Amino acid sequence: TELWTEAQTTPNPNRLTLESYNQLGGIQKTLPKRANQVYQSLQEEEKPVAKRIFLELVQLGEASDTRRRVRKEDLVNPQHSEELLEQTIERLVRGKLIVATNEAKSGNDKPGVILDIIHEALIRHWQELRQWVAENQVALEKERRIEARAKEWEMSGKPEDDPGRLLQGALLIEAESYFKDYGNLGMLDGIAQEYIKISQQIRDRLLQEELERQQRELKAVQTRNRTLITSLGVVSAVAVGASFLWLNATRLGTEARLGEEAALSQVLLSIEPVQALILAIQATGKSRSSLFTSKKVLPEVQSSLYEAITVSRERNRLPGDEDIVGSVAFSPDGEKIVSGGWDGTVQLWDASGQPIGSPFTGHESAVRSVAFSPDGERIVSGSDDRTVRLWDISGQPIGSPFTGHESAIGSVAFSPDGERIVSGSWDGTVRLWNISGQPIGSPFTGYESAVRSVAFSPDGKRIVSGSSDGTVRLWDTSGQPIGSPFTGHESVVSSVAFNPDGKRIVSGSWDGTVRLWDTSGKQIGSFNGHEYAVNSVAFSSDGKRIVSGSLDRTVRLWDTSGKQIGSFNGHEDDVWSVAISRDGERIVSGGSDGTVRLWDTSGKQIGFPFTGHREPINSVAISRDGERIVSGGSDGTVRLWDISGQPIGSSFIGHNSAVSSVAISRDGERIVSGGWDRTVRLWDASGKQIGFPFTGHGDLVNSVAISRDGERIVSGGSDGTVRLWDISGQPIGSSFIGHGDLVNSVAISRDGERIVSGGSDGTVRLWDTSGKQIGSSFTGHNSAVSSVAISRDGERIVSGGSDGTVRLWDTSGKQIDSSFTGHKDSVKSVAISPDGEIIVSGGSDGTVRLWDASGKQIGSSFTGHKDAVNSVAISTNGERIVSGGDDGTVRLWQGGNWENWLNIGCNRLLDHPILVVPETILAENSKMIKVAKEAGKTCQKFAWKQTEKAQFMVNQGRTIAQKGDFKEAMAKFQQAHKLSDSINIPSKAEVKSWVKVGLVKEGESLAWEGKIEKAIAKYQEAQELDPTMKITADSWNTVCWFGSLHGQATNVLETCENAVALASETDKGRYRDSRGIARALTGNTQGAIEDFQAFIESTDSDNNKKQRQGWIKDLQAGKNPFTEEEIERLLEE
Repeated sequence: TELWTEAQTTPNPNRLTLESYNQLGGIQKTLPKRANQVYQSLQEEEKPVAKRIFLELVQLGEASDTRRRVRKEDLVNPQHSEELLEQTIERLVRGKLIVATNEAKSGNDKPGVILDIIHEALIRHWQELRQWVAENQVALEKERRIEARAKEWEMSGKPEDDPGRLLQGALLIEAESYFKDYGNLGMLDGIAQEYIKISQQIRDRLLQEELERQQRELKAVQTRNRTLITSLGVVSAVAVGASFLWLNATRLGTEARLGEEAALSQVLLSIEPVQALILAIQATGKSRSSLFTSKKVLPEVQSSLYEAITVSRERNRLPGDEDIVGSVAFSPDGEKIVSGGWDGTVQLWDASGQPIGSPFTGHESAVRSVAFSPDGERIVSGSDDRTVRLWDISGQPIGSPFTGHESAIGSVAFSPDGERIVSGSWDGTVRLWNISGQPIGSPFTGYESAVRSVAFSPDGKRIVSGSSDGTVRLWDTSGQPIGSPFTGHESVVSSVAFNPDGKRIVSGSWDGTVRLWDTSGKQIGSFNGHEYAVNSVAFSSDGKRIVSGSLDRTVRLWDTSGKQIGSFNGHEDDVWSVAISRDGERIVSGGSDGTVRLWDTSGKQIGFPFTGHREPINSVAISRDGERIVSGGSDGTVRLWDISGQPIGSSFIGHNSAVSSVAISRDGERIVSGGWDRTVRLWDASGKQIGFPFTGHGDLVNSVAISRDGERIVSGGSDGTVRLWDISGQPIGSSFIGHGDLVNSVAISRDGERIVSGGSDGTVRLWDTSGKQIGSSFTGHNSAVSSVAISRDGERIVSGGSDGTVRLWDTSGKQIDSSFTGHKDSVKSVAISPDGEIIVSGGSDGTVRLWDASGKQIGSSFTGHKDAVNSVAISTNGERIVSGGDDGTVRLWQGGNWENWLNIGCNRLLDHPILVVPETILAENSKMIKVAKEAGKTCQKFAWKQTEKAQFMVNQGRTIAQKGDFKEAMAKFQQAHKLSDSINIPSKAEVKSWVKVGLVKEGESLAWEGKIEKAIAKYQEAQELDPTMKITADSWNTVCWFGSLHGQATNVLETCENAVALASETDKGRYRDSRGIARALTGNTQGAIEDFQAFIESTDSDNNKKQRQGWIKDLQAGKNPFTEEEIERLLEE
């Protein structure tokens, strides 16, 4: 068409020349120009349909996008009728932008119409279409996956009775989030929409059945308890012992109710982990306070509390706007967090989750990436508005926006020296800038798809990028590629990061994997576990851990071998961004649910496995101060470690064969070991052997222990004897003889006067230090006793055996309660906590287990070892457990008792809104709000010291202030100061600033509800609190708009005038639009028309222009355009 028009101006109008073609720029320029003309000529209702058609006709590619053929019939859906589609397609065909060809048969044996783009030049060079594709790439990827599955379902006959053919789990969540985020685009075909609807119905039905099953189980427990209580309660009040029976019945009833709460906490863990934790905290408080439980925490309650603190690791939930939080980052010192949202704002938070100042405003579209400078004084952000912006931490812009990119900016990062910024854009380029916004060199080119992520190497000499083409690329800072692209991902690479030494790169992809690479592009590992696309990855500062966030709504923590070491659940929608603090103890994440969340990284397992032994580890021990761990292995070495798993010094070498047992003296200065070379050896902490090996055993030495005063050592061996030695290696007295087989384990009482041993003859024996057996042998195990331990008070002995049981005994040899069962194979090792209340065991089944003294298992088993656990030990304070196993690793675990666990849980939620102000996140769940409030009281009564109590009150006071109550907030702060004068109390000016903002926000909320008089009163209250305060134009406009639409136009005219008077030139048209509605509804027709005309001149939206022109036309004709239907539509808008 363009060529023909050009030809008409030449001497020979019927002749098309190459010169004319070249002058017009060829098809690369003529076709996009034609596309713009045709698109702009469409009617308003046709434009979104045309946009959808073009998007559907683009095939997303790894290197470049290409044409895609689509059946017209497949485009019909509830949003786009067949008639509207026909109409729009006809205009696009006439405009020579698409072609429509008839097919002989369609999938359902009916003739159909195939649509195709006229030429791929339209995809590559029409800027409008390139922008649509860039903006909707996520939606297109999701839509096509859903439609492909829906097509398979349709081809199989649309079965509704086979859940396996329907969407389930993460796939259904993805489909639902697609509807939430992109449903307004109207792109999903009718079959896919039906497919999702049926999947939801089946999911809801199955969920209801499961809930009913759980309710039946709980009801059965309740019925059994009531029956028991009733049977006790019916005893005649005058009968002997009636009072005792009544008390016992009450006790049983209390225990039953607490047991139900503990069980509910366990059920909630996989659904609402934070709620599970507050329920466990509340149950702990009730159990501890009840006279009917003897003020003890019941085992079931302890178990629910322990499991909750190890599973629920959400530390805080920072409420953002309702829009998506697209990016988060920690400051270098870990004291601040920055987030960027799709509402176009950047927000700064303190480490406890309180907002610092107001949001940073300036971007005109979604903020996709934020980063701190190395000194923590500046923040950089990248946005869909195609700009990079630099801010100080108060939110003031530094310089002008950085411009140059031609499409959305997906990622930004600072160089290590803070002098340069790198950005990656959906225009397919990477750009380097100085901090004044001047480009450094030319853009890095090579991609034909969007650049999703960029990062600097630690030395600042290299840049890594990830792209929609599925590759990772490495560049020098001049923009030259280093080596070939890293290939392996099967979809978009959404995130990349360097490890701290710059030798490895991690990437996350929409193929659901996290991958690790060396800098040559060789893949080191692929981490699988996410159920859907990975959006973000980050390295810990020590390079040992990787954190990832995904569309499956989870945050996951990995070691560098690809083993998952944590999964954090809580986000209610896609997770878009993750970061890990420099100390590695906290993770921050942002998601589509509009929240920023803080997490603790520690769960049951603390840190990483200690590796160094080349063969199985047979024995571990922990120093009295809990700071050092000693291990002995089948490689013949003894090793000393710090608590982080770093080796202290070199291996202790001397044994000629496997080291079977180790122990450490109370002062931590000496270590004793026993080995298969039949010797006992003594070492100093540097690994130097003290004296000569202790010899005397006629066979393997299986176990050693050292007395509390460090002056005596006891050993047990395969020769069937127990032996006592002084520290010079001289035997004390004769061997202890009695076991009829191997002695596998020995322990010495705290007072040093008694020794306990366990043997392959299945017995436990107690001895005095002269070697005389005390009492009879303890019998009960059905096979070899592999391990024994003695309580600190010397009154109880614990044993573990090859029969898979743990048993507790008094010193007379009588078994206390029943055997502890749970291990699926031999119990290899046991230990008892200092207070005697917790027992830990390790077994051949590869698990470590925790028990209370009655034999009830606390929490689930500790899993991590890949083979048998040969040894366990517990620290002096009981808070740490160490284990060693056949997999050659030493592992550290969370130990403690209910008091420790309560402290952990309460401290974790100290700043969390679920404890501070439960109403804000528990909505109308009155039962759970009550639970949360009781949990808060439990923390104050049993967990927190004065400082924590004071901080909790400060948190409550801040929330009260933000709700607009100055007096009550100040009362809270004063209470906090009385509890702890060292606590940082906000000034009156700070409190007033929070209250003012809170009052205005409350006023805006009231305006939304149409409560205009109350809304204005809140504004006035804010101004009375601070006469210098000025209500913003936007706040006045909120009252103007909603007041007018709620039938109170006369009452809000003054607020409309305020909004217009205060508005900037940029926003004035929008505020005049609101005033125009108020004027129209109060009879000022001419004023309304002038306002609507001003709005039309200020807006870029063709739809809004057309709408206002219709209003003006009605007003000029004397009609009221604001019918009930129109007002309802505007309220929804």
